[in-house]
Amino acid sequence: MVFKVVLHEIKETILPELTEELIKELGKEATTKEELLAEIRQEMETKNAEQAKNQLIDSVVRQAATSATVDIPHDMIHAEMDRMMEDTERQAKQYNIELEMFLQFQGTTLETIQTRLTSTRRRPTTL
Repeated sequence: MVFKVVLHEIKETILPELTEELIKELGKEATTKEELLAEIRQEMETKNAEQAKNQLIDSVVRQAATSATVDIPHDMIHAEMDRMMEDTERQAKQYNIELEMFLQFQGTTLETIQTRLTSTRRRPTTL
């Protein structure tokens, strides 16, 4: 297989010489090439240390969250169950249909929802 290619131009990136004038334009505190390189090195080391710290924190939090369980007060669980049922009833009313018909369209029943909510209540919650 042969391809015919038309080359319109070739570009080459030429970096400017690192002069004191260019260093001043960079807006850094450094005034010499050595100072600029030291400043950049320090910024990179600080950034790397911060990244390592954040990764450690994320790892510790993730480990704690996977092994933690929370006992949620029954009143809070019942309030959430009531809110979910009210939301479902409100949706049915928006469609101007009975709750049972709305649930049937969703492929479920009132008993199934109540069972699911009740079984959710009994399991410890993992963060």
